[in-house]
Amino acid sequence: MALNAIEGVKLSEEEHEDEANIANEESLKQTEAKLRALEVVEALLSHKGELSDRQQIQMAVLNGFTSSNSVLRASALQCLSVLCLREKEDDEALRFLPLFVQVCGNDTAELRLMAMKCMVDFLMAFRMEDRSSEGENPEENGNDSTTPSGKALILSLLLDNLLHSDSEMRTVAAEGLARLLFCARIEAEPEILSKLLLLFFNPATEDDDLHRQSMSVFFPAFAARSQTNRSLFEEALILTLNAISSAPSVSPIASVDPVEMSLYTFYLLELNDQPLKRTVDSETSSDSQSERMILRLLNKVIDLCETIGDSDALHMYCRVLGNIKLKQTVGTLSELESFMSLTSKAVGYVGSMGDSKSITFIRKFAMQLRIQHRDNQSARVLFGDDEEDGESEDDSYSGKENAEVVPRSTRARSTTALVDHNENVTFHTGTHEHKKSMLNEVGEGVERASARGRVLRSGSRKS
Repeated sequence: MALNAIEGVKLSEEEHEDEANIANEESLKQTEAKLRALEVVEALLSHKGELSDRQQIQMAVLNGFTSSNSVLRASALQCLSVLCLREKEDDEALRFLPLFVQVCGNDTAELRLMAMKCMVDFLMAFRMEDRSSEGENPEENGNDSTTPSGKALILSLLLDNLLHSDSEMRTVAAEGLARLLFCARIEAEPEILSKLLLLFFNPATEDDDLHRQSMSVFFPAFAARSQTNRSLFEEALILTLNAISSAPSVSPIASVDPVEMSLYTFYLLELNDQPLKRTVDSETSSDSQSERMILRLLNKVIDLCETIGDSDALHMYCRVLGNIKLKQTVGTLSELESFMSLTSKAVGYVGSMGDSKSITFIRKFAMQLRIQHRDNQSARVLFGDDEEDGESEDDSYSGKENAEVVPRSTRARSTTALVDHNENVTFHTGTHEHKKSMLNEVGEGVERASARGRVLRSGSRKS
């Protein structure tokens, strides 16, 4: 009896194994059949023209999402995205958007990346805006509650994935935001640029070559496109510095170098597709946004000192100012003097705080301004005198017979003094050629006046 019972148990186990094998074979056959069906659907979607039976195609695609096979789900996701992109309106994309969001958060790494790329493509192709603002009822369109905020939902998802632990997810999210910003598919905001800057200068992304290459192309191209974009980088710099100063020591944001990031942002602010040449008396130039940014940093230093704010934040802002290189003359002479006045105030406040390192940095910046002020004053004195001399020479030899003739020795000394003064003047970048040409014009005017005087004297002798 016991032997028969054991044999019966063995037979039942074998039967269960056979049934399991049969079930697996049937499941495998079903998976293969669904995969072949999706391949046919993908081939149909690759051709232009109207689809003959759209509902049947949708059913075949949606059945693929119920499979446990990741390859089948990936094929279904690809077909569904193409099916949505073939539409002229964003109705289908909004309808299936929750499915893409679910895949992006709860599937394999490959499918999450694919779903995120598909959603970026949706925003590139469609507006994906709130339908309720257009007077439409979402329930009448068959859309759920998440449909009206499709654009905001995708944008929020991309921003969240900038902090993802997976480097590929971060890269795809950053590239997607860069594409959308550059093509004006989403509204450019300083907060988005600040997050991209923090990720770009995060030491954890140094080895991510694809991310760094794409951002190295995006930032200059976006900044050079318009002055409005460069103004956004002004706000983004302040937001980024505040984020670095307030970040906990264990946060990855705390490891971002504020000086390196700030210098790069100043480089972006100076980009211009039509650069303007600056003269000594010009009040507008291509680096006016950089000047505004420096003023904001100085005011931030003063505010931190007046409110006895965070000493680490004060040190960071002073360090940034101390490492800024002033490449050109700052505005007009009056603007430069206002810069020096504000800087002197900041130096006094920082000195009262007793932080020796911060004092060193802010004094380093003040020294640059003093050097520019000295050179700017010498250049203005030179050109002011030259213009007066040139006018007097032209007036003296206006062609009148009774005009006074300046003695030749005086004219020679005047010309020599101009040349000597020119040799002793140190010119700034971008203004040397302009100043030199002005000096040459004055010298030529003196020589013409001398020749005219000789003609007048010879004529008087003949008479």
